[in-house]
Amino acid sequence: RKKKSLRYSYIAEMALVCATMTPQTELLENGGCETWKDGVATNWQSSNSASSAKVSQSTDARTGEFAVLVKGETKSNKRLAYKELGLKAGTYKMSFYAKGGQVRPGYAISVNGSIDGQNGYKYGSYATLSATEWKLVENEFTLEASTTINLVVMNPKSNKTYTATDAIIDDFSLTTTNGGIDGTVAPPLDITNTPETAYTVAEAFE
Repeated sequence: RKKKSLRYSYIAEMALVCATMTPQTELLENGGCETWKDGVATNWQSSNSASSAKVSQSTDARTGEFAVLVKGETKSNKRLAYKELGLKAGTYKMSFYAKGGQVRPGYAISVNGSIDGQNGYKYGSYATLSATEWKLVENEFTLEASTTINLVVMNPKSNKTYTATDAIIDDFSLTTTNGGIDGTVAPPLDITNTPETAYTVAEAFE
């Protein structure tokens, strides 16, 4: 009878835990970079200067058929960016898998279609990658009010201790338990994803 009572108690506790857990809401489309148009993964191009890297389709994918290769450059940081997202106040977790040298996850704040200079970029920690093995990279951030942002991944320039190299990104995710898409924020401008328009953007900020 004691074992039976303990079993029922465990089941009750687990039911309470499950009932109080808030499900994660996935906010990205084409996070796996499976859909492409004009040389750019669908949704992975900003209408502002957040996108600054030359990108290409890679068949070295963690899952599915494709990933995105983010070209590294010696003299300037380069960024892969997701299209503008209007987000509600809340806490968000971005994650992705990567190969290469280093990357730095973060987001850019877009105001009236432009990034607010160096103060508009909010970065997490640098992640050191492997050239052959996929590494999970995560970054959590909190928005105090409804904000339009671009998720970004910086591929850093060379310095005294690091040589810039290409990075491969796959299986990107943005989740939240208390935020979400803010439908009152105006959608971004519709731009044509061509190599000419995709890469004629401002130089990367630190």
